[in-house]
Amino acid sequence: ITMVRTAIDNYQQDFKRLPPETMAGFAGTQWAGLAVSENTTNECCECLLVALRHPDLRTPLTELPGASPFGNTDNDIWNKVPNGSDKVDAMEILDAWGNPIVYITKNHYEQPVQIVLANGTILDVHAVKKPTGVYYNQDSFQLISLGADGKQDEEGNHNDDFYNFTLDEE
Repeated sequence: ITMVRTAIDNYQQDFKRLPPETMAGFAGTQWAGLAVSENTTNECCECLLVALRHPDLRTPLTELPGASPFGNTDNDIWNKVPNGSDKVDAMEILDAWGNPIVYITKNHYEQPVQIVLANGTILDVHAVKKPTGVYYNQDSFQLISLGADGKQDEEGNHNDDFYNFTLDEE
């Protein structure tokens, strides 16, 4: 989570915006028209990896130490690969349990993100709220690892999920 958060922070400094979490966010770039052949599960995760592997970044994710946990849990394939510079698989950044690390920006906190876990289970993941009802990192983004059980912890009961923010103890 820390490595991915750092890469997102670098991306934001370099491009003055957060990485896109939908394929439409690549309009006007070499990835314009990006789509997958099968479905839109893991879209936020796949788009994040595309953005963070961008060669113009000061520190592309692929050059960071330990940056090898990539996978394709929903078996998507990109319709387009510019300059043949990347694999055709629509890959995600995986956590220690082989599940996609979920990326949600402030613009999409109200909508669940649909992902496919390593075991093939389709799951809706929601942005996490504080006990007061306000979203954590309400002006930015959330990274969520579902932990060893592969389930999103329920509100107020965060046992094994990992985040790019610290939970309030209230």
